[in-house]
Amino acid sequence: MAVAAATAPPHLGAQVWSPIGPNGGPLNAIAQAPGAPQVMYAVASAGGIFRSGNHGRDWQLASDALDQQFLEDLVVDPTDPSVLYASVVGAGIEKSTDAGSSWRRLGTGLPGPVPFAMVLAIDPSDHRILYAGTLNGPYKSTDGGASWTPPIGAITQQQVYALLIDAAHPSTIYAGCNGGGFFKSSDGGATWEAKNAGFLPDTVVIDLAADPGSPGTLYATAGSRIYRSDDGGESWTAGDAGVFIDHLVVAPNGWLFGLSVNDVSRSTDRGATWVSTAIGSPPTTEHRRGLIADPETPGLIFAATTAGLLASPSYGAVWLPSSRGLAATSIAKVAIAAGSPATVYASVDGMGVVRSQAAAPGAGGHTAWQPANGDLTVEQLDAFTALAVDPRHPTNLWRGTFFGAAHSSDGGATWTVADIPDDCMVVQALAIDPTRSATVYVGATEYENSCATRDTDSWKTTDGGATWQSLPIDTTNLLIDPTHPAILYLFFDTGVFRSDDAGASWQETSLRSAGFLVNDLAIDPTRTAILYAATGGGVFKTTNRGNSWQRASRGLPPGSVIGIAIDPRHPAQVYAAIASTAATAAIVAGAANGTGAAGVFLSNDGAATWSPYGAGLPTPELSGLLFDRGDPDHLYALTQGYGLYRIGAAAQAP
Repeated sequence: MAVAAATAPPHLGAQVWSPIGPNGGPLNAIAQAPGAPQVMYAVASAGGIFRSGNHGRDWQLASDALDQQFLEDLVVDPTDPSVLYASVVGAGIEKSTDAGSSWRRLGTGLPGPVPFAMVLAIDPSDHRILYAGTLNGPYKSTDGGASWTPPIGAITQQQVYALLIDAAHPSTIYAGCNGGGFFKSSDGGATWEAKNAGFLPDTVVIDLAADPGSPGTLYATAGSRIYRSDDGGESWTAGDAGVFIDHLVVAPNGWLFGLSVNDVSRSTDRGATWVSTAIGSPPTTEHRRGLIADPETPGLIFAATTAGLLASPSYGAVWLPSSRGLAATSIAKVAIAAGSPATVYASVDGMGVVRSQAAAPGAGGHTAWQPANGDLTVEQLDAFTALAVDPRHPTNLWRGTFFGAAHSSDGGATWTVADIPDDCMVVQALAIDPTRSATVYVGATEYENSCATRDTDSWKTTDGGATWQSLPIDTTNLLIDPTHPAILYLFFDTGVFRSDDAGASWQETSLRSAGFLVNDLAIDPTRTAILYAATGGGVFKTTNRGNSWQRASRGLPPGSVIGIAIDPRHPAQVYAAIASTAATAAIVAGAANGTGAAGVFLSNDGAATWSPYGAGLPTPELSGLLFDRGDPDHLYALTQGYGLYRIGAAAQAP
């Protein structure tokens, strides 16, 4: 699906969703156009394709057409920077002729029920000639990937992990194989010969690189062993990088850069010795296209990391973020602190907690996102499971992790671990009493089988965390009635439960009989006996605090509703986020240009009827909806792999 246009089709309402970051997020691959190095592409782990036309300084989402697919490789046509080839796990080889906006399947003649290539290469002298490294050797296409011919000889028994075409003699191709070492072809792939003089037996060659300033000098990585050839691969000399290297590039000055699990390493002496460049953010290790040495700008190196794209203008001496507009983040939780302007806190996979200030009420935009992780280590940033902000004190935060809960009274600058007497819990939910900031509920589940006989999994404090009392519940989600704070709700699996005595006891509501997974719950802020439940079977509504429920899904497409939000000014206006791809089909059916709201629907009548709302969301892979109560003109959508989006709320229905 292409990214929505700047204006919304009439059937979607007048509003358009806008991305607000946070920028960064895990990347699977980066690629640079050989004939136009200012053009770059980045592939997010979620499958989104981002494009830059100015050497990675600014990025725009080109397409989510490969959403939720894993790319093994991405290459750019040497004569046309808008032509791309991608090898997609489980889907074969895809081609785009419009800079990644749309894709079509290739692969006639490739082996297997689903054509698959671990690596791709394009002949620099003839862009119609491609090579694909498969589980049965390197295949060749002479018609831009429309058809493929198999190799012959012993290499057909090899899984090809790396391909490299000699820039000066394009009929010379090199292949790195799984257990077969190094192969060379001097006749455009017609025949292949093993060239393993100097290699250990059964060497697995993961990647290959050529020195652009020294013809005939090649490098091969086989884990921590780095091999060098000075005679076009005829013989090899082994070195040791000290760390496992997944990907190699050679800068124009001959320096080597290697991608490892936690760093980018550098060698200035042709691979004899290696040093860390202290990149800071763990590089991506899921792809062999994680490094680029710019061919025209001396010293410029790019690295795809778990936190986005980093660039070094100094051969790795300093690394700087280069992800403006590249929002590939997955948003786990969002909490909005009251204020003018409001502060938005987001729990982001791989980045921990970040914060940004919204513009003044009624205006658009956000300030740059800043970390709010205190002294947490990089390894701890993936452990966030819950987030809550005090509605009365905007710098008072609680966060949940796989290891317990922690509290910050300074907006995330510092954190104090809560002394909860439970070493088996994973904190899944947090709720702060809207009338008493010292009362906090911690909903948890257990993560060790040895704890399975315990009956208590959740906790409550009434003194800001000084002491804790156990609650007889096991939950992943908690809500507090905004006007009657002794009334609590929890939901998990197929049930919604209510407590009328501040968590001391619980009773099951009747929704469980519907048999659907409950994903979200929202309380009407003015008439709190009204609740809406987002479930795998649509939206359900109660007007009596859960004693009875009615299905309220007229106008919603089939599929799972994963988020629900109520306009705090006009509570009859309810928004639902749909996770099913059926939502996309229902939305685009009324749009001539094929763009849509990607799963957000609006009801103006308390969930009696629904219709699509807004345009511009890149994907139906949403993870929640949230209103800014301080500026209810704006609704936020949480996505998996595309950051946070914001849209203006609908005008009150007549």
